[in-house]
Formats: sequence, structure tokens, C-alpha cells
Amino acid sequence: AVLHGWVVDGKVVPPVCSALCKVESARQAAGPLARTLNIIYQNIVATDATPEELSAFSEQLVRHTENGKAMLKILQVEDADAQTHGLALLSRVYPTTSALLGRHL
Repeated sequence: AVLHGWVVDGKVVPPVCSALCKVESARQAAGPLARTLNIIYQNIVATDATPEELSAFSEQLVRHTENGKAMLKILQVEDADAQTHGLALLSRVYPTTSALLGRHL
């Protein structure tokens, strides 16, 4: 309930995504930021979140990452760990947000 509340209430995702949007100025932070978002997603899944809740979380991620553009920036950094986490994040988010991502990317 605490994890769900923090994510739904916007206390965690917007600041992490905001930092991710500034990844050019902090390339070394891209991997940890993507890893943080992946861990949040995994923990939401572990709480037996409904498909609607997962979809809402995915949409929130896309909305707070410049419509997904910041998630793609992770793939451009040289750190393989960051790229791996970026791909994992996109693979989790894409199924429920493909139309939204397609419009903006």
C-alpha cells in the first residue's frame, strides 16, 4: 500500500523521471535512474497490481519522460548497464503505451 500510494500520488515517479530527462548533463546517472524505475515497476507487479494499474503506471512513466523521449536517450549512452535497464523499461511500458509512444516518437 505504501509503494502504491507513493507511485500513484506522484511522490516518486515524477522526480526520477525529471532527472532522467536531464540525462545529457548526468550521463553516469542514466543507469541508476532506469534501474530505479524498473525496480518500482517490478515492485508494483509484485503487489498484484491490476492491468489497469500497470497501464496507468506505464502512462505516467511516458508522460513524465517527455512522452518517452528520455527513455530513448538512455539507449544512446555508452554504459551497457544503462542501456540494458533502458531496454527493459521500454519493454515493460511499450505494450500498454505503444499508441502514445508512436505519436510522440
